[in-house]
Amino acid sequence: MFVESLPKCFVAYPSAPVARAETVESVIETISRTGVVDIKGWRSISPGGRPIISRIFEEIRDCKCFIADLTGLNPNVLFELGYAVAHRKRIWLLLDVAIEKAKLEFDRFQLFTTVGYQGASNSEKIVKGFFADQPYADDTNLCDELLDRAKKPTRPTILYLKAQTATEASNRLSRQVVTAEIASIIDDPAESANEPLAWYVNRVDSSSAVVCHLLSSAHSNWQASNAKQAFVAGMAQGLGKPLLMLAHDPYVSPLDYKDLLRVHETAAKAETLFDEWFSPLIESIRKQEKSAEAYKDQKSARSLLEQINLGESIAENESDAVTEYFIPTAVYNEALRANHSIFIGRKGTGKTATFYKLHDELSKDPRNHVCLIKPIAYELEGVVQLLNRTMGVSATGYLIESLWKFLISTELARSLYTQINSKPVYYGRTPDERDLLEFIEQNTSWIMPEFSIRLESVIDKLLLMPAAPSIESHRQSIQYSHFALNSLMAENAGQIKKIEKLLAQFSLSPEIITELDLLAYIERADVEERPSDVVDFLCELAFLGPEVENNRFEYMYDEENTEKLNAMASRSAAQNPVGLRRFRINPR
Repeated sequence: MFVESLPKCFVAYPSAPVARAETVESVIETISRTGVVDIKGWRSISPGGRPIISRIFEEIRDCKCFIADLTGLNPNVLFELGYAVAHRKRIWLLLDVAIEKAKLEFDRFQLFTTVGYQGASNSEKIVKGFFADQPYADDTNLCDELLDRAKKPTRPTILYLKAQTATEASNRLSRQVVTAEIASIIDDPAESANEPLAWYVNRVDSSSAVVCHLLSSAHSNWQASNAKQAFVAGMAQGLGKPLLMLAHDPYVSPLDYKDLLRVHETAAKAETLFDEWFSPLIESIRKQEKSAEAYKDQKSARSLLEQINLGESIAENESDAVTEYFIPTAVYNEALRANHSIFIGRKGTGKTATFYKLHDELSKDPRNHVCLIKPIAYELEGVVQLLNRTMGVSATGYLIESLWKFLISTELARSLYTQINSKPVYYGRTPDERDLLEFIEQNTSWIMPEFSIRLESVIDKLLLMPAAPSIESHRQSIQYSHFALNSLMAENAGQIKKIEKLLAQFSLSPEIITELDLLAYIERADVEERPSDVVDFLCELAFLGPEVENNRFEYMYDEENTEKLNAMASRSAAQNPVGLRRFRINPR
């Protein structure tokens, strides 16, 4: 005689606070007595000398319905929930909305706000809702409902869930992931704070490996941040993905993933742990890449509609694939023809996608050498620190300009070095190429490190420089940026024929100069126009500011005040012991 087995249900719930555990355990006992389902919670599991999480995983794989109490966002519960979602179990969620803090935490968490839940303030309410919903009687599951079956992976990727706070360890780990030998998709809270549940289900399913970085218990909002990491890690574990879980110290690991988690005290230790985990994975991931290429060949047999790929919401997450579905725009075509282009726009308007497409298109011409430079957002924090230094405007501008010249020049040198060395030996090398290679090899310490390392190194050194006023008091000269000089050249519009030669005279001049200095500069530049007209013109351009009172200089930004300022300058010169007008070079 065949006896049909009862549907199995497994319940995940926190052990504390005790009142919550008591409520859920009362529900398990009440439902179990009805004989409708075979229901059990984690407390009733007997490990039998094995890790308890192994037994919990067995129960989840064996059950039809997985019930999770999300009151308080317990990390063990969320890890088990992720595992159950990966194994396509029917999910039934509980939440005690009567606990104000728990409801606020759940709403702020946002990951499950589109998934229904059962109010769970008492056992009677939960039991009634359970038999009303009958989650044990249907075969629907979140994973199949949210998974985009039409979108298959075309490349191996690492999915990296960055820590909520951009710590030193988080920044360094980001650099390692981005520069790893395979592509990466980064869930960066600074870029996109709230990706939907479907995004995580699809990204974990299509990834080759998953890295989750947790905050320490000393960080603010660490519990809500780590809750998402726990859920995603559970999904990765359930789908059999290579998983690395890292946490800042101090952090006491929850029982479920205690054997998976590695706690690091320093950023250097986090880097080491990543290297130790990632290095053995390279070969297996490369095999996946070959399989992905084979899948790509088979894809052509599918309908055109199925092949449509709208892409990631963040172009950085698929930089090598965005060119395949990029649709040229007027802005793109204009940039392709222009010598210089600057893109300004809000996030998601297509700046990065256009950037990658331009790189792809320009690289097709062998006459072009295309060097792609894209600093990670956190790397620019040091530049912002420099801008906030209390130094003169001219000094700051010159410093930042010099910084970027160094970084861009060395990045070009690195990319040329790689390109030249990649040529077959029989091509030979030109004298210029040999000289460049020799120069780079003699200066590898400051040219060959990757962009982020060079940027970090230079900024660290610059930040050690003394800030104003000491740097200003010792500064003997003022240097103008190319941008300022080009602006003056444009405004000149041919009025002074040798303006460029004249401006060069100011490159090493003191910040404050006299009328005699000006006349000497004009004579050395062999300017043909009348000296008085040249001085007036430089004042009109606000390149020079006349002294209108003792040590007070004004620039003629407003034409209406020109006559008044000239009169004040003449009066100031008359009061000067030597009777000469003085001027200050505009630092802007």
